[in-house]
Amino acid sequence: MSARGFQFGGGCSGWDCGYNAAEVNGRSLSELNLDGATTSSGVRYMGLLSPLGLSGWTLSVDGGELVATKNGEERRGAQLVGFKLLVRMPVLGLLPLTIPVTIAEYQDVDAWTATPTTMAAYKLVYADLEDPLNLINVCHDDLLDPALSVVTVLYGERYDEASKSVIPDQAGWLNFACAGSALAKLKMMNYGPQADFDGAGASATPAQRQATLKMITADY
Repeated sequence: MSARGFQFGGGCSGWDCGYNAAEVNGRSLSELNLDGATTSSGVRYMGLLSPLGLSGWTLSVDGGELVATKNGEERRGAQLVGFKLLVRMPVLGLLPLTIPVTIAEYQDVDAWTATPTTMAAYKLVYADLEDPLNLINVCHDDLLDPALSVVTVLYGERYDEASKSVIPDQAGWLNFACAGSALAKLKMMNYGPQADFDGAGASATPAQRQATLKMITADY
């Protein structure tokens, strides 16, 4: 698939600019812990299934993109289409249910950098509980431009919404940032924790990321 650029709408609020953070059945999927810790929204990562429904795959993040591995095999990029992330959460006040979140599409998205580069983006969907044949995007769909309904990934940090602050050195934690969100813009500007910020392989510092995040959200 050809590279595309994220486009953004107006009406900024909180983390986002026109689009809400990723969610599944009303629970936030903005962050996920790959070691199985439960998030503040009550969501727990349970594992990864191949398109054929086979288990035993391990999900990780390398250079800002998702990677699945099993017995020395590796899948990344478009090879991940059809893989399912299993997440467990309380639904409708009932006992927790395990919900498959499917990687439905992969895109290379043009970053906002002086040197042309792309970053990985994914369309994530899950089945409507009331109509399992209806697949719902974890981001708000935009019928005019499907590029607005994808997420990009940031790994190894957490982000405090109230203070717009970066919490670094958080192994196992990944963030799904919908196109149009502050975190997606942060990564587009090459400030992501796995980005080659200085041209020599080093990423921006947590302090630089926090300053940029506050600038994006107009939190001065």
